[in-house]
Amino acid sequence: GPSDRPDVCAVERGPRGCRLTRRNMVGLMTAGVASAMFPTVARAAACSTGAYAHEILLGNLSFSPDGTTLITAGRDMLVKFWAVPSGALFRTIATTRVPYALAVSPDGKWIAVGMALGDLELWSADGSNRRTLTGPRDTVGAVAFTPNSQKLVSASLDRTTKVWSVQDAALLQSFTDSTDVIHQVVVTPQGRFLVSAGAQ
Repeated sequence: GPSDRPDVCAVERGPRGCRLTRRNMVGLMTAGVASAMFPTVARAAACSTGAYAHEILLGNLSFSPDGTTLITAGRDMLVKFWAVPSGALFRTIATTRVPYALAVSPDGKWIAVGMALGDLELWSADGSNRRTLTGPRDTVGAVAFTPNSQKLVSASLDRTTKVWSVQDAALLQSFTDSTDVIHQVVVTPQGRFLVSAGAQ
């Protein structure tokens, strides 16, 4: 049944291109043993198509605007960069907390990573420059950029939705919902944002 399937995703090449898929338990145990025995090699080496994307649940993913890169955020506290369409892993960045939300700016210059315990970071496109946005008090579960890439909208389990300046990494506005937790944020082409909220 569904509970027998491990929460491990992989990139595999098929007749119609690359896809994210799950692996069997034998593969999961092998990957776990290999990463435990060779942690430096397992995390540093570039992986070929068919390599495990993340050791545990893949929480979020996003394509670069030009479609040449897939960025994945895993509960293993890693953000990974994959070449499209080959599916080859070419960069891995460790996060400070478990990443739950990920978004790439429409201009391709920024990556927003929302994490557990209120951590929210704004990264340069290659992840080399990371800025912390201070404000959320609980897990940041949703992030989205405005179409002009100048603002970032975040939603947290503390029931706040915040609007940030990307250039200054500064808080511009904050909204609070006293009853519902916000689960998703979408920004319209006109720059307005919509949120999905509720107990479920």
